[in-house]
Amino acid sequence: MDIARKLILCIVVDVKNLTVSSDPDFPVPENTEITFTCEAEGGIPAPNITWEIPGASTQPEPTVSDTSSQISLTLTKDMNNQELLCTAQQRERTLRESIKLNVKYKPTVDINMTPTEYYHGDEVNLTCSADGYPDPVITLRFEDKLFTHDTSDRNILRIGRVNQSQTRTYSCLAVNSEGNDTASKSLTLTPIKLC
Repeated sequence: MDIARKLILCIVVDVKNLTVSSDPDFPVPENTEITFTCEAEGGIPAPNITWEIPGASTQPEPTVSDTSSQISLTLTKDMNNQELLCTAQQRERTLRESIKLNVKYKPTVDINMTPTEYYHGDEVNLTCSADGYPDPVITLRFEDKLFTHDTSDRNILRIGRVNQSQTRTYSCLAVNSEGNDTASKSLTLTPIKLC
């Protein structure tokens, strides 16, 4: 009697490497659609590839092949400096690879004066701050003239012993490769109440 036996051989090959790339390369301007590819080198059976997208409440549907996955995202300024994570899961083995998002966006400016009420003879600090990528160049001005600073922090102007001649509008301009923004603040002396 002839007995035939079947032998089933299961071969497992671990994923060797995981890479994440983008097209186009970084940095990119805000609102640019970019395609990310996550590619696993090797792997039998093929790994399950997933994405984690920073700040996304819903995940876009990736295009998947045996050893790679692609997603397309429109990048916003809120995604700048975030990490996009790709994970390849194969049986008990997990590989992770990330890519840092570099999104260029125009600056937004904020200008503040302290204290909030100014009296004759007070010292007033005017602070200009800006958010943008690449980092914006900040200029403080009044009546189209640049300020001279008595401090190493170039975004703060200290106006000592305020008097009526210094009551005017001060402005702050922030500029980078993506655009510019301006904010203004008026310095008005509070009258002293006499009893």
